[in-house]
Amino acid sequence: MGFDPDNKDEPIKIAQITFAYNNSKIINWLQTRGTYVKTEKWPKVDEINATILKEIKGEGKDKNLLNKLQTPCSVFATFESEEGYNRAKKYNELPQLKFCGQELDLQEASEPTDIIWENRHFKPITRSFKRLIVYIVIVLMLAGSAAIIYRFTMISLGAKLKYPKVQCSIFDKEYTGRSSAYENDAVAEFNVNNGYSKAGKPTHFTGVMQCFCAAQKLADAETDQLYYKTTDTEKANGEPICQQYSSDKLKSTVYGQSIAFIIIAINIVLKTVIIKGITWVGEDTCSEQLASITNGVFVAQFFNTGILLLLVNGNLTEHPPKFITKSI
Repeated sequence: MGFDPDNKDEPIKIAQITFAYNNSKIINWLQTRGTYVKTEKWPKVDEINATILKEIKGEGKDKNLLNKLQTPCSVFATFESEEGYNRAKKYNELPQLKFCGQELDLQEASEPTDIIWENRHFKPITRSFKRLIVYIVIVLMLAGSAAIIYRFTMISLGAKLKYPKVQCSIFDKEYTGRSSAYENDAVAEFNVNNGYSKAGKPTHFTGVMQCFCAAQKLADAETDQLYYKTTDTEKANGEPICQQYSSDKLKSTVYGQSIAFIIIAINIVLKTVIIKGITWVGEDTCSEQLASITNGVFVAQFFNTGILLLLVNGNLTEHPPKFITKSI
């Protein structure tokens, strides 16, 4: 070859030459056929056999398919020495030589076992366009995950923060021997805040109702039991105040705990979509494909598991952009 000026007379021997063909179609057909054989879908096997035979005979869409399958589109050469490898790497820096009237373009090749042969016909711009589509799908899925987590978090916190943190022992001590007054005040607090809630206004529980219900639970009272506010002249309709309190506590717990399972489910879906998406992109080698899948799954699941929870639970009202964070 004689590209190295210092060793131009030293011959370079090639150990092996392997031709590559534009045979992605036939490879995909054979892979599909193998799947049908594995799943014992024999009518499908006969159908794809007929398709392959028809295309090879030139009776299909591509009349020149057989010639394309037999025409090499690239050559993989293995040199016997390191010198040959180094000269080939520098070849493109030197004036171009021609072989059979065609300019040669030498590129460093991967190991033959690492190459995904059926993907070699994809152009870089095609892969870039497919990657963009995969990235958009992942971003949309993460946005949907953020919306679900945010909604569930707000529902859980809304039910939880509806009642203040208080020491019920103080209320129990204050109402010792005054059970009727305890019930009256609890029902009154429920009625007032229930009206606020129906009107869409913020509630203002002080702790009387929740501590009363906690005491009733210790006394093994039913959660749907009716409680009354009495006066000197009348008894009003009963209210199941503890049922509402228990329902809010259950809602807070269920929605709060559901977030963990939602994140796990979305992570599984993300992993599946990313694997399918990167496979669809059609990387040249198994190494590139595995690296893209690993990086994509790690970044997406890390963002979904860690970053989203921080953003959802953080107080961002004082940070820009205000038109987004003012309601978070």
